[in-house]
Amino acid sequence: MADPRGQLIWHPVRVCEVSRPKVCVVENVANLYQRFRDVYDLLVSELQGLGYVVVNADMPLFNTKDHGVPQNRLKMYLVAIHQGRCGGADPCLRWQAPPPLPSCPRVRTFLLGDGPPLTPGSRQSHRARVLLKDYQLTRTQDVVLDVGASPKFAKATLNCCPCLTATRTASKQGFFAKTGDGRINACLSRNEKVRLQGYPHRLWHPTKARVSEAQFGHQMGNCISANVFMRLVPAILKASGVLSRRIRVRDYWAELVTVCEREGVACRL
Repeated sequence: MADPRGQLIWHPVRVCEVSRPKVCVVENVANLYQRFRDVYDLLVSELQGLGYVVVNADMPLFNTKDHGVPQNRLKMYLVAIHQGRCGGADPCLRWQAPPPLPSCPRVRTFLLGDGPPLTPGSRQSHRARVLLKDYQLTRTQDVVLDVGASPKFAKATLNCCPCLTATRTASKQGFFAKTGDGRINACLSRNEKVRLQGYPHRLWHPTKARVSEAQFGHQMGNCISANVFMRLVPAILKASGVLSRRIRVRDYWAELVTVCEREGVACRL
């Protein structure tokens, strides 16, 4: 936490102190909860001191792959609801976290096949060959390689994408995908990385964007996974009293997983 970037965790507290929103969601790395519990407990205490009830203080971790997108991305999502602005009811009694979905779509349903090949002779190409030696893929299996990492952290993930970090998401050769059916054998494209964060791949257009492709990739590696947030929102609205708990909200990602598995088609975001 000595890194100046680590001090950004206190910005939501300052926003809550000044603006007093009804709901505040703090997203950060899982290590804040797992390794820096003293800082985590202080963050929760600061929010409580401002009149907020942290409804999921005991279980703030959510993984992107458990909520409909095949990316192994474990993050902290802390949900705080202002006690004085929810009709007097205890938000903790209304809170029901979205449960993990029973399965996750195969990573190939999120891939478009528009990524560039690995540069022959590059260090990424060498790491891909080393990592792929351990995998004899069947037609139903896929693997995504984190080839842009240092040798210590380079890894392969079967049927799922490794966590999209900011640095390697900004690189055109940060991740390499290979599907067992032979359809894809290339680096992840910009559009595929966007989809693996739960966003439509039309989010960035080269002629309309105000940032470079590398800058956009860096931002995508740092951003919140859309699918996790979309599944959190109904639970937040019900816990804060905005929605009645009797109202059934459509679970878009549960429906999408069902369609992808049943039809084996590319995921439409």
